[in-house]
Amino acid sequence: MDFILPAIIIVSLLVWALSKRRGSTPPSSCPENWTRIGNMCYENCPPRWTTHGILCRSGARQARRKTMNLTGNSAPITPPTLTDEQARAYLNAHPDLVAAFKDDVAKAKQHYREYGFKEGRKVPEPAYTEGQSVSCQGDGTGKVYRYTGGILRHYPSPAIASAWNPTWQKNIRTISSAECARLSTGPPMEKPGANPPPVAPLTEGMSVSCQGDGKVYRYTEGKLRHYPSPAIASAWNPTWDKNIRTLSSAECARLSTGAPMTHPSDPKPPVKPSSDAKTTTPVTTPKAPSVPLSPPSTTFRPPSTTVSPSPGPSMTSRPMDAAMISTIGVAVVASAVGIFAVYRLKRPVS
Repeated sequence: MDFILPAIIIVSLLVWALSKRRGSTPPSSCPENWTRIGNMCYENCPPRWTTHGILCRSGARQARRKTMNLTGNSAPITPPTLTDEQARAYLNAHPDLVAAFKDDVAKAKQHYREYGFKEGRKVPEPAYTEGQSVSCQGDGTGKVYRYTGGILRHYPSPAIASAWNPTWQKNIRTISSAECARLSTGPPMEKPGANPPPVAPLTEGMSVSCQGDGKVYRYTEGKLRHYPSPAIASAWNPTWDKNIRTLSSAECARLSTGAPMTHPSDPKPPVKPSSDAKTTTPVTTPKAPSVPLSPPSTTFRPPSTTVSPSPGPSMTSRPMDAAMISTIGVAVVASAVGIFAVYRLKRPVS
């Protein structure tokens, strides 16, 4: 009969484990008031709250939305990394992103990674692929361009085109004149490895922009330094926005960039001393302390033979505390129980 209780406990544990295993099966649909995006379920934001990716916001307050993975995989689903062409297609497919980021590919990738993937925003197929041959409809010139880095660059000759793409004539995509006007154009293509054309001379303080960048720089001391705000730009050049020189991406790549511009009234950071500088400390010879010399004493004193008794351990009694009393009491009770048990074992059975 003694094995009945352990058996009941073991069977109960097995039933509980099986029920938990069945309960861990991922659901096939999202709960009510949840939104399904791919294999993920996201809790809807409360009324009068706005949805920002995985966050719900209302004024200065924000809360994180609850999520549920329908695949049963506890690891979070990471969004795919967009290429530059996919990021441009992602921007063009969503007008709110174009208004916010214009043609900034890096910000488009960041938005999709942090918000767009979780919001279920679609990434259409890129309109162009890197290195694709493109011609403009109705231009009357018959030029063929190479789409590279988000811009169109003309093939000056079939030999240069073949050097970059041996099959450049087979898949030429013809686009409308409006689409050609929307795309930026760069310098003509050259043979691979050819020396790039020299950059046109720039003057000190000139405002410069790079194609496909959207930023305005100040050319100073042979470098491009970004204007962080119109106020800082106006402080350096009141007419900074009237004569902006636009350079191609290849020309900008050949120029070095410096730190962003700051307001002229901002104090300059102090110059830190070089770590290589060594400070020399004069070495001085320490002086020996002056001790007055006294003649040695000639008086003889016999050694003392008196032995002083060493103090022994204190014999003062110390009162017992409550812990000691409890320990003694437990020991006494345990001894009594043991004696009683031995007595019952040795007692003959009547």
